[in-house]
Amino acid sequence: MFEDSNTICQQIGDRSKEASALSGMGRTLRLAGDLEGARQKEEQARGVFAEIGDRAQEAQQTTALAESTLDQDEFVDTLAAARGVAHVFEQTRTERDAALAGLLEAKALLMEGSQTEASVFIEPAIKITQTSHDRELELSARAMAARIEAASENPADLNQGVGGLDAVLTEATAGSFEAIAFEARLALGQIELNSRKQSSGRAHLAALEKEADRRGFQLVARKAAAALHVAHDQASGHPPSPDKNRALPRYTRA
Repeated sequence: MFEDSNTICQQIGDRSKEASALSGMGRTLRLAGDLEGARQKEEQARGVFAEIGDRAQEAQQTTALAESTLDQDEFVDTLAAARGVAHVFEQTRTERDAALAGLLEAKALLMEGSQTEASVFIEPAIKITQTSHDRELELSARAMAARIEAASENPADLNQGVGGLDAVLTEATAGSFEAIAFEARLALGQIELNSRKQSSGRAHLAALEKEADRRGFQLVARKAAAALHVAHDQASGHPPSPDKNRALPRYTRA
Protein backbone atom coordinates (compact mmCIF):
# COMPACT_ATOMS: atom_id res chain seq x y z
CA MET A 1 0.00 0.00 0.00
CA PHE A 2 2.66 2.52 1.03
CA GLU A 3 4.87 1.48 -1.91
CA ASP A 4 2.08 2.27 -4.38
CA SER A 5 1.36 5.57 -2.66
CA ASN A 6 5.03 6.51 -2.76
CA THR A 7 5.25 5.76 -6.49
CA ILE A 8 2.15 7.85 -7.26
CA CYS A 9 3.40 10.77 -5.14
CA GLN A 10 6.74 10.71 -6.95
CA GLN A 11 4.97 10.76 -10.29
CA ILE A 12 2.77 13.75 -9.42
CA GLY A 13 5.54 15.57 -7.54
CA ASP A 14 3.86 15.66 -4.12
CA ARG A 15 6.96 15.61 -1.91
CA SER A 16 5.09 15.83 1.40
CA LYS A 17 2.92 12.79 0.68
CA GLU A 18 5.94 11.01 -0.76
CA ALA A 19 7.71 11.47 2.58
CA SER A 20 4.61 10.34 4.48
CA ALA A 21 4.49 7.18 2.37
CA LEU A 22 8.17 6.51 3.09
CA SER A 23 7.47 7.01 6.78
CA GLY A 24 4.59 4.52 6.62
CA MET A 25 6.86 1.99 4.92
CA GLY A 26 9.37 2.50 7.72
CA ARG A 27 6.76 1.82 10.41
CA THR A 28 5.62 -1.34 8.62
CA LEU A 29 9.17 -2.63 8.28
CA ARG A 30 9.90 -1.92 11.95
CA LEU A 31 6.91 -3.94 13.14
CA ALA A 32 8.04 -6.74 10.83
CA GLY A 33 11.44 -6.73 12.53
CA ASP A 34 13.41 -5.32 9.57
CA LEU A 35 15.09 -2.55 11.53
CA GLU A 36 17.74 -1.73 8.94
CA GLY A 37 15.10 -1.46 6.23
CA ALA A 38 12.98 0.70 8.54
CA ARG A 39 15.89 3.03 9.25
CA GLN A 40 16.58 3.47 5.55
CA LYS A 41 12.98 4.47 4.80
CA GLU A 42 12.82 6.72 7.86
CA GLU A 43 16.05 8.46 6.87
CA GLN A 44 14.71 8.98 3.36
CA ALA A 45 11.47 10.41 4.75
CA ARG A 46 13.33 12.74 7.07
CA GLY A 47 15.49 13.90 4.18
CA VAL A 48 12.45 14.78 2.07
CA PHE A 49 10.77 16.65 4.93
CA ALA A 50 14.02 18.58 5.46
CA GLU A 51 14.18 19.46 1.74
CA ILE A 52 10.66 20.91 1.72
CA GLY A 53 11.25 22.79 4.98
CA ASP A 54 8.68 20.99 7.14
CA ARG A 55 10.50 21.16 10.47
CA ALA A 56 7.72 19.59 12.53
CA GLN A 57 7.45 16.54 10.26
CA GLU A 58 11.24 16.31 10.07
CA ALA A 59 11.37 16.23 13.87
CA GLN A 60 8.62 13.59 13.97
CA GLN A 61 10.64 11.46 11.61
CA THR A 62 13.73 11.92 13.74
CA THR A 63 11.73 10.49 16.66
CA ALA A 64 10.62 7.52 14.55
CA LEU A 65 14.20 6.94 13.46
CA ALA A 66 15.37 7.10 17.07
CA GLU A 67 12.83 4.43 18.01
CA SER A 68 14.34 2.04 15.46
CA THR A 69 17.77 2.94 16.81
CA LEU A 70 16.64 2.06 20.32
CA ASP A 71 15.37 -1.32 19.12
CA GLN A 72 19.01 -2.05 18.31
CA ASP A 73 20.09 -1.03 21.82
CA GLU A 74 21.83 2.17 20.71
CA PHE A 75 20.92 4.19 23.80
CA VAL A 76 23.26 7.17 23.31
CA ASP A 77 22.06 7.90 19.77
CA THR A 78 18.43 7.57 20.83
CA LEU A 79 18.81 9.97 23.77
CA ALA A 80 20.62 12.51 21.61
CA ALA A 81 17.89 12.36 18.96
CA ALA A 82 15.02 12.64 21.45
CA ARG A 83 16.62 15.60 23.18
CA GLY A 84 17.46 17.22 19.87
CA VAL A 85 13.85 17.42 18.68
CA ALA A 86 12.34 18.59 21.97
CA HIS A 87 12.85 22.29 21.20
CA VAL A 88 11.25 21.89 17.77
CA PHE A 89 8.08 20.47 19.28
CA GLU A 90 8.03 23.30 21.83
CA GLN A 91 8.23 25.88 19.04
CA THR A 92 5.61 24.19 16.86
CA ARG A 93 3.35 23.49 19.86
CA THR A 94 2.87 19.86 18.89
CA GLU A 95 2.26 18.41 22.34
CA ARG A 96 1.57 14.86 21.16
CA ASP A 97 4.94 14.67 19.43
CA ALA A 98 6.63 16.19 22.47
CA ALA A 99 5.03 13.48 24.61
CA LEU A 100 6.18 10.73 22.24
CA ALA A 101 9.73 12.10 22.31
CA GLY A 102 9.57 12.12 26.11
CA LEU A 103 8.34 8.53 26.17
CA LEU A 104 11.20 7.51 23.90
CA GLU A 105 13.73 9.25 26.12
CA ALA A 106 12.28 7.61 29.23
CA LYS A 107 12.41 4.20 27.53
CA ALA A 108 16.05 4.68 26.51
CA LEU A 109 17.00 5.73 30.05
CA LEU A 110 15.19 2.75 31.56
CA MET A 111 16.90 0.32 29.18
CA GLU A 112 20.19 1.97 30.13
CA GLY A 113 19.42 1.30 33.79
CA SER A 114 18.66 4.91 34.78
CA GLN A 115 15.27 4.38 36.42
CA THR A 116 15.29 7.63 38.39
CA GLU A 117 15.99 9.75 35.31
CA ALA A 118 13.41 7.82 33.33
CA SER A 119 10.75 8.61 35.93
CA VAL A 120 11.52 12.32 35.54
CA PHE A 121 11.01 12.29 31.78
CA ILE A 122 7.77 10.30 31.89
CA GLU A 123 5.99 12.90 34.03
CA PRO A 124 5.54 15.59 31.29
CA ALA A 125 4.22 12.95 28.89
CA ILE A 126 1.70 11.74 31.48
CA LYS A 127 0.60 15.35 32.05
CA ILE A 128 -0.02 15.87 28.32
CA THR A 129 -2.18 12.75 28.10
CA GLN A 130 -4.50 14.10 30.80
CA THR A 131 -5.82 16.74 28.41
CA SER A 132 -5.07 15.26 24.99
CA HIS A 133 -8.04 12.85 24.72
CA ASP A 134 -5.64 10.60 22.80
CA ARG A 135 -6.33 7.08 23.99
CA GLU A 136 -3.35 5.50 22.24
CA LEU A 137 -0.95 8.07 23.69
CA GLU A 138 -2.48 7.66 27.14
CA LEU A 139 -2.05 3.89 27.12
CA SER A 140 1.52 4.16 25.83
CA ALA A 141 2.43 6.63 28.56
CA ARG A 142 0.79 4.55 31.28
CA ALA A 143 2.58 1.43 30.07
CA MET A 144 5.92 3.22 30.16
CA ALA A 145 5.23 4.61 33.64
CA ALA A 146 4.31 1.12 34.85
CA ARG A 147 7.49 -0.36 33.39
CA ILE A 148 9.56 2.26 35.19
CA GLU A 149 7.78 1.52 38.46
CA ALA A 150 8.20 -2.24 38.00
CA ALA A 151 11.96 -1.77 37.59
CA SER A 152 12.20 -0.67 41.22
CA GLU A 153 13.86 -2.90 43.79
CA ASN A 154 11.01 -2.05 46.14
CA PRO A 155 8.51 -4.98 46.10
CA ALA A 156 5.55 -2.61 46.56
CA ASP A 157 6.60 -0.55 43.52
CA LEU A 158 7.17 -3.72 41.52
CA ASN A 159 3.69 -5.01 42.33
CA GLN A 160 2.13 -1.66 41.50
CA GLY A 161 4.01 -1.53 38.20
CA VAL A 162 2.84 -5.03 37.29
CA GLY A 163 -0.70 -4.04 38.18
CA GLY A 164 -0.39 -1.01 35.93
CA LEU A 165 0.80 -3.14 33.01
CA ASP A 166 -2.03 -5.61 33.58
CA ALA A 167 -4.53 -2.73 33.43
CA VAL A 168 -2.98 -1.36 30.24
CA LEU A 169 -3.04 -4.82 28.68
CA THR A 170 -6.73 -5.25 29.49
CA GLU A 171 -7.68 -1.82 28.15
CA ALA A 172 -5.45 -2.02 25.07
CA THR A 173 -6.89 -5.40 24.17
CA ALA A 174 -10.45 -4.15 24.61
CA GLY A 175 -9.68 -1.06 22.54
CA SER A 176 -7.91 -2.99 19.76
CA PHE A 177 -4.57 -1.24 20.37
CA GLU A 178 -2.75 -4.41 19.40
CA ALA A 179 0.80 -3.06 19.35
CA ILE A 180 0.46 -1.65 22.88
CA ALA A 181 -1.08 -4.90 24.13
CA PHE A 182 1.80 -6.93 22.71
CA GLU A 183 4.39 -4.60 24.25
CA ALA A 184 2.63 -4.87 27.64
CA ARG A 185 2.66 -8.67 27.41
CA LEU A 186 6.35 -8.59 26.52
CA ALA A 187 7.15 -6.38 29.51
CA LEU A 188 5.14 -8.61 31.87
CA GLY A 189 6.88 -11.74 30.59
CA GLN A 190 10.29 -10.16 31.04
CA ILE A 191 9.41 -9.10 34.58
CA GLU A 192 8.33 -12.65 35.42
CA LEU A 193 11.63 -14.01 34.09
CA ASN A 194 13.47 -11.78 36.54
CA SER A 195 11.28 -12.81 39.47
CA ARG A 196 10.33 -16.05 41.16
CA LYS A 197 7.83 -16.75 38.39
CA GLN A 198 10.38 -17.80 35.79
CA SER A 199 8.41 -20.83 34.62
CA SER A 200 5.33 -18.69 34.08
CA GLY A 201 7.42 -16.03 32.33
CA ARG A 202 8.88 -18.56 29.90
CA ALA A 203 5.42 -19.91 29.11
CA HIS A 204 3.99 -16.43 28.55
CA LEU A 205 6.88 -15.34 26.33
CA ALA A 206 6.76 -18.53 24.28
CA ALA A 207 3.05 -17.99 23.64
CA LEU A 208 3.67 -14.32 22.86
CA GLU A 209 6.41 -15.17 20.38
CA LYS A 210 4.07 -17.41 18.39
CA GLU A 211 1.06 -15.09 18.50
CA ALA A 212 3.01 -11.93 17.68
CA ASP A 213 4.63 -13.67 14.71
CA ARG A 214 1.25 -14.89 13.49
CA ARG A 215 -0.25 -11.40 13.80
CA GLY A 216 2.58 -9.73 11.91
CA PHE A 217 4.43 -8.21 14.89
CA GLN A 218 7.73 -9.92 14.19
CA LEU A 219 9.73 -7.36 16.16
CA VAL A 220 7.86 -8.25 19.36
CA ALA A 221 8.21 -11.94 18.49
CA ARG A 222 11.95 -11.52 18.11
CA LYS A 223 12.24 -9.69 21.43
CA ALA A 224 10.30 -12.45 23.17
CA ALA A 225 12.57 -15.06 21.61
CA ALA A 226 15.66 -13.09 22.64
CA ALA A 227 14.45 -12.90 26.25
CA LEU A 228 13.85 -16.67 26.27
CA HIS A 229 17.34 -17.32 24.88
CA VAL A 230 18.93 -15.14 27.55
CA ALA A 231 16.93 -16.90 30.28
CA HIS A 232 17.99 -20.30 28.92
CA ASP A 233 21.66 -19.27 28.84
CA GLN A 234 21.49 -17.94 32.39
CA ALA A 235 19.80 -21.12 33.64
CA SER A 236 22.47 -23.28 32.01
CA GLY A 237 25.31 -21.13 33.35
CA HIS A 238 26.41 -19.81 29.96
CA PRO A 239 26.96 -16.10 29.35
CA PRO A 240 24.44 -14.80 26.79
CA SER A 241 25.80 -13.81 23.40
CA PRO A 242 25.39 -10.13 22.40
CA ASP A 243 22.91 -11.04 19.65
CA LYS A 244 20.53 -12.59 22.16
CA ASN A 245 20.28 -9.35 24.10
CA ARG A 246 18.74 -7.36 21.29
CA ALA A 247 16.07 -7.47 18.63
CA LEU A 248 17.85 -8.35 15.43
CA PRO A 249 17.06 -6.61 12.13
CA ARG A 250 15.02 -9.50 10.76
CA TYR A 251 12.84 -12.18 12.28
CA THR A 252 12.86 -15.55 10.57
CA ARG A 253 9.85 -17.78 11.01
CA ALA A 254 10.53 -21.33 12.15
